[in-house]
Amino acid sequence: MRIIIITLACLLSACSLFTPYKPDIQQGNVITKDMVSQLHLGMTQEQTSKIMGGRPVLRDAFAGGVESYVYTMKPGKAKLSEKKLILTFKNNKLVNIQQKM
Repeated sequence: MRIIIITLACLLSACSLFTPYKPDIQQGNVITKDMVSQLHLGMTQEQTSKIMGGRPVLRDAFAGGVESYVYTMKPGKAKLSEKKLILTFKNNKLVNIQQKM
């Protein structure tokens, strides 16, 4: 009986030696430097959405001319990285580009 208990205790403690697999998690709009370099002031919202590959993650409902493209990447065991691109429009023309990469 002692041998069984000792064996089970050893087997149970062996489970804590391995860390579980953590997959990479990507969320939001992919933002590349090439995409950002193609943007310039005076573009329409349609032109910017074609360059950025679709709809933004956030569209400000109160200040109608603000679109936010956000991309987050969480590699399994590494730190979270985040990229933000905020485009401001006035009269359907791009007037400001803010980026945090």
